[in-house]
Amino acid sequence: MRMVVLVLAILFLVNGTLHASAPVAPAGATFFDNFSSGSLDTSKWIPSNWSAPGGGQFVPSYLDFSSGMLRIKVTQTYTSTGAISSVGGELQSKEALGFGAYEWVMRASSTSSTPTGSGVAVSGQISSGFVFVNKSQTEIDSPEIEGQNPGTLWWTTWAGLTTKQSTSTQAAFAPEAGFHSYKCVWTPTSINFYVDGVLVSTHTGVVPQTPAFAMINHWGTNSTGWGGLATPNITRYMFVRSFSFIPLSQLNTNPPPPPPGNPAPTVSGISPTSGTTAGGTPVTITGTGFLAGATVSLGGTAATGVTVVSSTSITATAPAHAAGAVNVVVANTDSQSGTRPSGYTYTSSGGGGTIAFVQVKSGTAKTGASLAVAYPVAQTAGNMNVVAVMWGDTTSTVSSVTDSQKNTYVLAVGPATASGLSSALYYAANIIGGSNTVTVTFNTTAAWPNVNVMEYSGLSTSNPLDVTSAGTGAGTTANSGSATTTSANELIVGAGNPVTTFTAAGSGFTSRVINSFGGISEDKIVNATGSYNATATMTSGGWVMQVATFKAAP
Repeated sequence: MRMVVLVLAILFLVNGTLHASAPVAPAGATFFDNFSSGSLDTSKWIPSNWSAPGGGQFVPSYLDFSSGMLRIKVTQTYTSTGAISSVGGELQSKEALGFGAYEWVMRASSTSSTPTGSGVAVSGQISSGFVFVNKSQTEIDSPEIEGQNPGTLWWTTWAGLTTKQSTSTQAAFAPEAGFHSYKCVWTPTSINFYVDGVLVSTHTGVVPQTPAFAMINHWGTNSTGWGGLATPNITRYMFVRSFSFIPLSQLNTNPPPPPPGNPAPTVSGISPTSGTTAGGTPVTITGTGFLAGATVSLGGTAATGVTVVSSTSITATAPAHAAGAVNVVVANTDSQSGTRPSGYTYTSSGGGGTIAFVQVKSGTAKTGASLAVAYPVAQTAGNMNVVAVMWGDTTSTVSSVTDSQKNTYVLAVGPATASGLSSALYYAANIIGGSNTVTVTFNTTAAWPNVNVMEYSGLSTSNPLDVTSAGTGAGTTANSGSATTTSANELIVGAGNPVTTFTAAGSGFTSRVINSFGGISEDKIVNATGSYNATATMTSGGWVMQVATFKAAP
């Protein structure tokens, strides 16, 4: 991030009292805040009240401490002239700091207004912990996280406005889904960057020497490049549990001691991914950071027989619950938790078959003749893939949909077009198991290609497609039109391509992903024949909405 605002040069000694509640200050820290007092500690921090990068604003009112930690809000709205107005928040330390270890324990930008909510990352903002002094004489971004590519962590050092070194790493988790430790250790000759105590990057080419201020900010963007295009009328929240600074003279080891407390757990998977509403299904939950005594809940109901096998595995028994997709939550004894949104599906014993959602991933690009999207985990043989292909022109077409396992993809519905929008829905039945990457190829360079790939179990392996429909229009609600099913137990999949962005799935549907270009994929499992429409809400503008229904395995 390039900030050209004039940072106040008056230095103040910090003499605040550290809060007793967790997390606590690490050994050797001379600056620490866990933001748990309910208000800003003005002996340590200055809230920004000036222009933000990209033409936006920082305002103190967007800083909130009511959750026992720091929450920074970002909003983006249209002005009367149709421009984007972005408002965010920022803190800078009153004290200029120097060489040493800087650590931020934070959750990156998400649509969830609570620390443990199951929100998503959307395009149009940057969340960051960094070190800065006027005109980037010193700037150490540790890291910056974009709204449009939230899994990429950008580590950048500046020594003036034109001299920089930049690297990036891919997070092994979703930064918007839980709290993680981000740290830089700044010495006169190098800067080491750590995630959850693990060294991920080292800079020696550009190492600034001027003491600088510790900073935290969350600000809006509207760019096809950095941060992504704005997402108007969707509020986002960044949370910070703590910040600490340990002077270089106090560091006895390299890497420095682990963060105060433990990083929040992450939930990467559950097996099996579905069970009946009666409960009693044995499940295995995988992830990171599980502590002895952790609890598990599915859809807000506590699981029984919970055993923490290791820091990456938990076994439990699913409780009874109403039919539908539910969040899987692991809560540690230190009050931190991790969530896998809609990770487990309850199926009715009276219908719905054994259809279940397994996993989803999305990919986007400004332009391209092809786009590849890798599934997060290995696929299960016999399952079905559904691929929603969306792009921002009506001149290019899809030449092929293929994957690294050589599965055969069939066009389910489309292409459907509206002004500047095109969409198509493909599927592959009875897939080959294993790690897999789906590639969509166009006949020429396509504008704004974006692809959502989803895996489902429990569907017919020979002829799953039943009926389809597609609709186009403009406004705040998209509707595919109706598709009348011919069998009782079916999967209904909806996919929408907007001019702006979708905000939520339609009634009865579960949103599986809203990608960084605003395209939605949603589904529901039904147990009776009928006429089904896929609907979804959006901010405004034109849209294409499609629906395809797939029959359960006999």
